[in-house]
Amino acid sequence: MLNIFLAIVSLIFFTTSCQTMRGDKPLAEKVIKSDPSTNLTLGLVQMTVREGASKNDIISSLGSPNMVTSSGSKNETWIYDRVSTDIQRENESGSAGLEVGFGGSGDVVGGNIGAGASSKSSGEVVVRTQRTLTVIIKFVDGIVSSYQTRATSF
Repeated sequence: MLNIFLAIVSLIFFTTSCQTMRGDKPLAEKVIKSDPSTNLTLGLVQMTVREGASKNDIISSLGSPNMVTSSGSKNETWIYDRVSTDIQRENESGSAGLEVGFGGSGDVVGGNIGAGASSKSSGEVVVRTQRTLTVIIKFVDGIVSSYQTRATSF
């Protein structure tokens, strides 16, 4: 009977041990929190901002700038500056264990045999990514004369 018990416990141990599961959800489903200012992207800027575009074209696509400066009556500079933080969480589980114990009191009648299996979750991995996008657009007479972009991700 002890052999049958140990065989069952061993079977449970080997079928539940060393299981590691990583999430296979697409990246978009793993994003928990995203800053709403990420609507302004480098791709949108590259599609929208062209030399010869008007202020109205830029505002309708990119929205209001963060800063506007004037140098003279006809020259104006608009600056768009965005910072966003994406947080991704991924759950991991693993490590199953087996507990087997034998105990006795020294006499023939007394004695204990115990067994158990346990599973433990190992927590989650958190990945934070910060991105910045700065767009500088120069206007002469309300028309884009030049623009620059700077994008970082860390």
